[in-house]
Amino acid sequence: MDRGVYVAITGGIGQDRLMEAITGNLAGSNVVGFKRDVPVFSVYDAPLAPPVAGGMTEKVFANATDIFTDFSQGMMKSTGNPLDVAISGDGFFVVQTPDNNSMYTRKGDFTLDSEGRLTTKGGYAVEGEGGVIQLTPDEASLSKISIEKDGTLSLNGTIVDKIRVVTFPDPNVLRKAGSGLFAAAGGAAGVPAEGEAAVMQGHLEMANVNAVGEMVSMMTAMRAYESGMKLIQGFDTITDTAIKLASA
Repeated sequence: MDRGVYVAITGGIGQDRLMEAITGNLAGSNVVGFKRDVPVFSVYDAPLAPPVAGGMTEKVFANATDIFTDFSQGMMKSTGNPLDVAISGDGFFVVQTPDNNSMYTRKGDFTLDSEGRLTTKGGYAVEGEGGVIQLTPDEASLSKISIEKDGTLSLNGTIVDKIRVVTFPDPNVLRKAGSGLFAAAGGAAGVPAEGEAAVMQGHLEMANVNAVGEMVSMMTAMRAYESGMKLIQGFDTITDTAIKLASA
């Protein structure tokens, strides 16, 4: 098979992976704390045919080898809800799963469960420096909740705990785990975000997705994919013609 076909095929697969990422980004564009994904492409060297002295190679094959998560800051939206919190700067809230493992999120639309624990909408308990944050399960007390920029949470003027906010020297160790949560690969642990982040009460961080930009990228990817398919059809026509000429 002509090597050009492989070039077109790998290019088409790469554009398909890009389309998957763009579709996911658009789906998450209205989700609190969502972080957009960007495919990472690698280029493979293939020997020239016929071989060239000195071992010169030609880069012809591309492949989407991984997904990079863009952790840049999303826009802040004021809600006035005392349990809505956003992080301005680098950092993640720490939440506890039912099996007592820690996960991380920027999705700060918290609530109180029936036991008065501060939780995510998915029911994961929000961790403070003293453990799971426990409040009075009384909606009337919400107006008495105050959260400072350093994460210190007070109820009716009395300090309850301090919301844990951590950072990772290499955020790429974090992998999406659904529902706005991230899991740290290899058991990596975050470090306290001292002075690197400010907790904003009554605000939510929106998705860092530019919907218009994603749509433009989608159209570009579609055109590139279509061009690759036409290239494959062209190689197929050339091969078919060569076979007919050889057998004539």
